Amino acid sequence: MDLFIGKDHKGNAAVRSIFRLVGRNEDALTYALGYLLALDDSFCEKVVRHLVRAIAKEGHPKGKRPAEFKGKHSIHLQELSDKTLGRRDIVIKAGGRELIVEAKIGGGQPSSTQVLKYALDDKGTPRPEVWGVVALTQTDMPNEQLAEIESGFSNNASGKGFAAIQWHKILELALNHRPTEGSEISRYLFGQFTQYMRGDYDMGYHDAEISIQDVNDDNVKVFKEGWMYVTAPRDKKAPLYFAPYFTGQGPASGISMMSRVLWVEQVKLSEMVDVAHVGDDNHLARWRKGIELIKQRPDYHKFAELDTRLLYLDEPIVLWEAPLTKSSVKAAHQKDATLKQIPQQIPKSFSLQFDELLKLKRLVEN
Repeated sequence: MDLFIGKDHKGNAAVRSIFRLVGRNEDALTYALGYLLALDDSFCEKVVRHLVRAIAKEGHPKGKRPAEFKGKHSIHLQELSDKTLGRRDIVIKAGGRELIVEAKIGGGQPSSTQVLKYALDDKGTPRPEVWGVVALTQTDMPNEQLAEIESGFSNNASGKGFAAIQWHKILELALNHRPTEGSEISRYLFGQFTQYMRGDYDMGYHDAEISIQDVNDDNVKVFKEGWMYVTAPRDKKAPLYFAPYFTGQGPASGISMMSRVLWVEQVKLSEMVDVAHVGDDNHLARWRKGIELIKQRPDYHKFAELDTRLLYLDEPIVLWEAPLTKSSVKAAHQKDATLKQIPQQIPKSFSLQFDELLKLKRLVEN
């Protein structure tokens, strides 16, 4: 039997998750996340570890990066400890320090003033208890605003840290998490949470599950040897995985490999000092080689001074030996017209879900 809330009881408006009973807004989503953080220590550790790595990434001036955030965690939702601060969405406390998460949904972004006041008091003095601040949003923070906030932290909040990440990463962590105790109720709640995020919020998870882009001969080495992909900044999705469509002539043309996206960064390559420090030494070495290979491209001078979007990738894996090609997919589409085709000229926003990619491959082989 379906359960509906409010007057809108048409289409897919039925309640599909227990968390939907709390609401369908910014506060409700942070309440749901906060509950799971408090419920499962292992999940909390994973989320905190990701936030800490994001804050500690390259970009903060040397000597001003925050000390490690350690200790037993406690979760505080909508905390109002100082009237000048307003309510803080999520505060994670450990060892007398605070990691503040300012959450937004839709196209919302926290203002620079709002973020900086969490780290500085009304006299502009750094708050000693604040370890760092994270903006958790659905869309990328504009470059100008990000630069303004990071400049404010560098100049006025020495020892603090800031990072902007997207909700899709929280969804990925929740999907991949196995509850510590393995209890039925824990598994049920995590399933309900991921369903809540995917069904009640436009998180764009499915649209950005596997990004597929044409990769020409100039970029094959960048992907295979440098574990990177460079694209235009208008490509706003931060996908979970990247699968290149090799466009060169010969038997290797098509989709045969895939890599997990570990980080997405918008930069001007000409001003880049080093890669983001979001992986181990092996990853860093690969990504540095990737930047070198990008700079060796014949057309590098055309985009060196422009904003570009870098995908930091994990080690690529081979999906199958016989590549999935556009022509074979077109033929398979005649067997099942409900499946996506791969456009001849793949647009920047194109992506497939895992099941769509696997179904296409199965149809092609049959």
